[in-house]
Amino acid sequence: MVLGLYGSFSFISIMHASLLPIAALYRIICIAVIVFSAILLIWENRSLRISVWKLLISLSVLVLFGIAALVTDRLYLGAYAAFVLIADRCDFKKIVKVSLIAASGALLLLLLFCAVGILTDYLYYGSGQRVAHCLGFSYYSRFPFILFLCTIMFLFLRKKKTLLLYAAILAVNFVVYYYTTLRLTYYLTYLLVLLDWLLNRKSKWNLSSGKWPAVSACLFPIGLAVTWLAMVFYDPGNRFMSWLNTLLNNRIRLMHKGYLEYSVKLFGNYIAMRGNSALRDTSDYFYIDSGFGYSLLAYGLIFSVAVVFLYSLIIYFACKTNNKSLFIWALIIMIFTLVNNIWLTVTYNPLLMLSVPVLGEIKKQHRQSLRK
Repeated sequence: MVLGLYGSFSFISIMHASLLPIAALYRIICIAVIVFSAILLIWENRSLRISVWKLLISLSVLVLFGIAALVTDRLYLGAYAAFVLIADRCDFKKIVKVSLIAASGALLLLLLFCAVGILTDYLYYGSGQRVAHCLGFSYYSRFPFILFLCTIMFLFLRKKKTLLLYAAILAVNFVVYYYTTLRLTYYLTYLLVLLDWLLNRKSKWNLSSGKWPAVSACLFPIGLAVTWLAMVFYDPGNRFMSWLNTLLNNRIRLMHKGYLEYSVKLFGNYIAMRGNSALRDTSDYFYIDSGFGYSLLAYGLIFSVAVVFLYSLIIYFACKTNNKSLFIWALIIMIFTLVNNIWLTVTYNPLLMLSVPVLGEIKKQHRQSLRK
């Protein structure tokens, strides 16, 4: 039931993100997810024998995501919280399979709709010379974003890796880049393939040895701290910061503008962002792309630190168990979150749904070490 609900939610979420007019259906499934999860949690704990640590984790997730949903007026955050809490009922690889099938199926269906004329493949005319195809969405970046996460999930599930497989991935990556012109996922796909090839080729490379686990656990906090520093202390007169801002397509300046207007609060702000798409051209453009930056301003400091903590546990666990595919996934998400906001999107990035099982496993290992 959990896998079926998650697959339906993932598929409908992606279809809702397209140009299809299914906003009402999306809202219904968000509510259904929240209600079903609440019933499941209450039923499973009707004997009141829930462990204290799990109760605290559940309450923390519910409160933090609930406040974020209310502050930003985003119902789907409640659905995200629900899936994080009930994900430990299923094997994580099954969750990833369901997400991959739902996301890739939605993309293929949207391509079909564009081909037969049900949806218009709008063209986005940016500042450069090339024209970007939106492929069923209102903005050209959405399709390659989802496809990139599908690639990560595919490599995570795939046991046998060959050079032919990597070549096929890079060929698809080039075709998507040719039609969408999105550089971020184009270059990150090369990094993903390189890391996957290196870590799987070097089978003797043990991530659990030395200081790898401790260093990896610091990556997300460092990413959050670096983003905060760049957002607060951005100076257009500084040559390096000006160059970095230009390299990142004005992201740092817009984060700084958001910080001056809203500031970082404990429980966030409602931020009215105005972006461009194939359907509109906003003269007063204001959009915060960075996941870390947007989370600090919109969701608040406490929420951001909590999510960073959960991701840090996941990447730490990946190293301690020498799970190289999981480590690559977490590392890529950390890099991606510096410049774009997908780290909370369990729709096609179910990594955060691993956090509660990881917490339980780490707690179990800690108890065993104390007994020894």
